[in-house]
Amino acid sequence: MPRTVAHALRLQSKQCLDVAKRTSDPAVRDELLSAAAWLHEEATKIEAMLDPPRGGGGPDAPPTRRRKQRWPPAPTPPLRRHRPAAFPARLRA
Repeated sequence: MPRTVAHALRLQSKQCLDVAKRTSDPAVRDELLSAAAWLHEEATKIEAMLDPPRGGGGPDAPPTRRRKQRWPPAPTPPLRRHRPAAFPARLRA
């Protein structure tokens, strides 16, 4: 849901800019531009909370775990079915 909030804020910011382009009143234009800038900054803050920057670490950085690399399993040979050799003649009777 936060991503949709950030997206909605960006859409409202774009709408403010579009209306600011069409208006002729300088006071209204300034208000719309400041509202668009504020909406854009709030969307950026929300996105920054969702996607923390990755990188160098440092003393305050949280510890990270490395994932084990998963290798594909070794191919298994096809199953061999044991076929008994022909019974010796002495055992057949």
